[in-house]
Amino acid sequence: MANIQSQPGYAGFGQYFRGLREDVGYSLGRLSSLTGIERTHLGKLEEGLVEPRDADLRNLAGVFSYNKSFDPVKFYLHAGRLPPPLRASESLVEVVRGYHSLILGYDRSSGIETKDPFGNRVGQILLEGGFINPEQLEKARVASEESGDGLLDTLIKQKMLAQETLVTLISFQLRIPVVDLRHVEVDPLAAGLLPKEYARKYNVMPTGFDVDGSLRIATRMPTDYQLSADLSSLTGRPIKFILAIGGKLEDLINRHYEPLLPLKEAESLPP
Repeated sequence: MANIQSQPGYAGFGQYFRGLREDVGYSLGRLSSLTGIERTHLGKLEEGLVEPRDADLRNLAGVFSYNKSFDPVKFYLHAGRLPPPLRASESLVEVVRGYHSLILGYDRSSGIETKDPFGNRVGQILLEGGFINPEQLEKARVASEESGDGLLDTLIKQKMLAQETLVTLISFQLRIPVVDLRHVEVDPLAAGLLPKEYARKYNVMPTGFDVDGSLRIATRMPTDYQLSADLSSLTGRPIKFILAIGGKLEDLINRHYEPLLPLKEAESLPP
């Protein structure tokens, strides 16, 4: 998947890093002596002028880990990186639990249906993790409703969040594959397994096959297990949902459903 060239994944790291340093009460000089990182380089990190090196992150995490509130997962995500192998932390478990609280398409705490339940839940996780602030989230929600784009796409388009950070959060913490609709290549045989009327009604788009024969389907709601079961019955294939970002699924559906290979030819694929 190609990356969107909007802003680097570490764009918000400087402010986050400064907050961590101030929380523990260290000056740049003191932090330099503890980590072995040049003071001038630490200053550039805080100003967002340079990308943190792997060694920088390891050394800084080692110092900050003495702070009970330090979360290594958030630390690495703010730097636009995947954390090194970690034990399942309480914060990670809570994020995943919170994510599953909206899989049925409405906020159970309020009973209010949402147009983009998955996006809204991830938006809340981003807010709680300090990746965006309340004003940015509200502004993105309003813009999303006006444009018809998903909330997550809006956050990226308005440069409130780097795509690398979003993809890292979703793919690493929530274990959900992500696809950029602007660069995805659709296998016509896969698309031919699903009637276009069904694709348009449920806003889903088959994109290809995995090596085990399962059908990859782009969707905005990758945790709709009932839909996954229905699609499996309809296509005769195991289903693997992937989260669609970077565009409108409706546009992808319209582009690729005319013309299609006959359904019988698609069904001739080996299981």
